[in-house]
Amino acid sequence: MYNLLIIDDDAYSVETLIVWLDLDGAFNTTLETSAKDGLSYLAENGKDIDLILLDLQLGDQNGLSILPKIIKYTDARIVIHSAMSDRGIMADTLNKRSEERRVGKECRSRWSPYH
Repeated sequence: MYNLLIIDDDAYSVETLIVWLDLDGAFNTTLETSAKDGLSYLAENGKDIDLILLDLQLGDQNGLSILPKIIKYTDARIVIHSAMSDRGIMADTLNKRSEERRVGKECRSRWSPYH
């Protein structure tokens, strides 16, 4: 079983995903609804996390701005998601964190400038 941390301020939007992942049985899923709570959780449990699903637009901070702090707590892979449709902002996001150990080829989506 993999430990998945979701940091997203819109719990309602990820509720279906969490239910589906729990039914699959492959993930032990934890949801934190703010950057502050997510970082606090990682400070205590970061070594145990395998994957992080990080919202780009959190209510209390920008998801991108907390990436350096997240990396201090864990070696987990990070998938950044957003409802934003601005390709420029999304490309900038990848440019800022484009290390292969963080954004694997399998995680790059159709808008990636690295295809």
